[in-house]
Amino acid sequence: MTVLSDPGPLPVLDRADVESVLVTILVAREPSHQRALAQAVTYFLSKADRPDGLLSVTCYTSTDGRSVLTYAQWTSDSALRAWLDSGPGADSSILAGGLPDVQITGPTRYRLEQVVRGSAVTDPEVAPACFPVAFFEMSDADEARKWIGNLLDAEGETGGQARSYPGGIAANFHLSEEGTSVMIFSEWVSEKHFADHLSEVVEPVLDEVGGGGTNASPTYRHHRSVLRADN
Repeated sequence: MTVLSDPGPLPVLDRADVESVLVTILVAREPSHQRALAQAVTYFLSKADRPDGLLSVTCYTSTDGRSVLTYAQWTSDSALRAWLDSGPGADSSILAGGLPDVQITGPTRYRLEQVVRGSAVTDPEVAPACFPVAFFEMSDADEARKWIGNLLDAEGETGGQARSYPGGIAANFHLSEEGTSVMIFSEWVSEKHFADHLSEVVEPVLDEVGGGGTNASPTYRHHRSVLRADN
């Protein structure tokens, strides 16, 4: 299998032409398997046929050495639905590449609900290197949106409305199709910046508003992007 060397550009998470996002998480049995799993995923994605409506696919690897997360941007939910319903070629299990003992979560459809930007990083050329991801279980979309609002209000009171967090670029709030999952996909300059923010702001805020059935994932790093040639 040819190993792709160019990691490609980071995706623009709030690009205006994206309606739906598809997220899949693959967890290897051993940390030593993560690299092979990430290579299998990106190789498969680079060779697979690109259906109409797929704008980008990005692969991230977790800092704990276990998980591979794929984040795919689609122009429309109808195009994404058609692809998911098209048969075994769209089955996420094929991404495991035949590797043993790979646990797969998803694919799950999300929509970007809200972007909250920090004010400390003012240089647009500064690229994120750390991507914390967390999932929160909700009963429905109304509860999810109310929870997001309460979270942001409490965070503003704790850390300041300017959100001048050192190293904090953006928090991207996603809501699943059924409204039963909130995914926060954040962008930070470094793991150290996020670790400080986690203990100083995030943990106290979650204690106040409740975690809503938190499923906090490890932080991720960008592994490779597979983009359409015309973007």
